Amino acid sequence: MVFTVLAVGFSGCVDKQSTETTKSTEAAQNSVKLPSQYILLNRSAELKDYIGEYTKAVSGKTFLVIEMTLENHGYKTFSINPNYFTVVIDSVAYPYDSATFLTPSPLTSVALLDGGKASGYLVFQIPDGKTQYNIVYVGQGDYEFIYGKLPTAKTAQESKPKVPSRNVTFTLNGKPYTFTGDDYSSRVDTSKPGYVTQITSVEPTAFIEINIKTIIGESLKPANEEKAIQEATDAYIDALKKRIGGATIDEKPAYETTLANGNKVTVQQFRNVPFYPNRNVNVFSYMPDDKTIVTVSSSENKPEFDEVIGTLSIGEIQNL
Repeated sequence: MVFTVLAVGFSGCVDKQSTETTKSTEAAQNSVKLPSQYILLNRSAELKDYIGEYTKAVSGKTFLVIEMTLENHGYKTFSINPNYFTVVIDSVAYPYDSATFLTPSPLTSVALLDGGKASGYLVFQIPDGKTQYNIVYVGQGDYEFIYGKLPTAKTAQESKPKVPSRNVTFTLNGKPYTFTGDDYSSRVDTSKPGYVTQITSVEPTAFIEINIKTIIGESLKPANEEKAIQEATDAYIDALKKRIGGATIDEKPAYETTLANGNKVTVQQFRNVPFYPNRNVNVFSYMPDDKTIVTVSSSENKPEFDEVIGTLSIGEIQNL
């Protein structure tokens, strides 16, 4: 197997070797004396935080998205396959990422005959902060590559999609609070297929946490609302017990209170909970509709927490 290295500088931050390679290949492309056989690779590249709607790079890495057009000039055949391209950074080779298939037109496996042309995207996950790389062709055969540039792509910030989220509003001590999924106080998780989970945590005096689980898979809607509410509450309590590492908590009698929409909810009370202000936690769950499960917890005292409950509003999901 012959390895053909294509040295490519990114964002203008290239080393001397990459600069010289770029000059020589672009000069050859512009020259009237082109080789009798060559593969023309036009490309552009950008760094992106997201691919598709919700796919985010793992911690410490970013997506390198390469759009390329390949043309076969003079060879009987030239094989293209995503597996035949790697990106090399600091002597480490990175294979293409499956996020490739979330791009508008992923590079597919084809055989280019003489005069044939194919275009597509390849996506690689590379370390954060890297702006120099080499494209390495690892397919069989010995080919001469000449490459040029495609039009500059949009910046990563411009192409970053918005994640699905809901507005959350409530009143505490007479002061209104409003939060969205874009606020620093909220985090949105779309990693579990069929669900969007938004957790909004605020600390106006003590802490208030609102966990909104939106079911976007029709078949995942719970058949029994009462059971779904109890399971959500139990899951929070189990997580709380794990967090405090087995320390003793004192469960107090539950009580009923009224939501802003007039529905009744049952609040479970716990006292002597380590690591929380006022050493207490109140928690309840409810379903504002058949696709949403909301779990609310707080260390506020009962009058303040009842005010939050009585004014709590969960908006419609946006950007879905």
